[in-house]
Amino acid sequence: MPTLDWLNRANAFTLSARVPYRLLDPVSVHGDAAGQANNLLIQGDNLEHAQWLCMMLPRLQLLRELLREDGSIWVTIDDNEGHYLKVLMDEVFGRGNFVANVVWQKVFSPKNTARHFSEDHDHVLVFAKNGNLWTPNDMPRPEKLNAS
Repeated sequence: MPTLDWLNRANAFTLSARVPYRLLDPVSVHGDAAGQANNLLIQGDNLEHAQWLCMMLPRLQLLRELLREDGSIWVTIDDNEGHYLKVLMDEVFGRGNFVANVVWQKVFSPKNTARHFSEDHDHVLVFAKNGNLWTPNDMPRPEKLNAS
């Protein structure tokens, strides 16, 4: 399998052992608290003075270890680093555990100040820890849609 190579890549793989662990504190509840009791929303931070891929690798490795075997990770990113992140996540989670690249439309009207194209979307890269065990939590279909 091809791998992504970058300057100081070998050092990035040893960095995860030196990243300190911190306990996770619940900060807020989104949606139905009872129904989502076992889910976590984790907001990350940045390492100082590190190249982007070197910063991301140990975090993805640690986040992979946090996931249950039937869990998934959803990472929002723009076009600037999205393709590099996909290849890096293929390496950390395994290409077979890639679920989808969900396009999130973040604006609904063009920006008149855009230099080239008006950027209107971000990517949400979804990976399962174990693609054989992960299944989506289907949302109930509203009766209004069933009637049509």
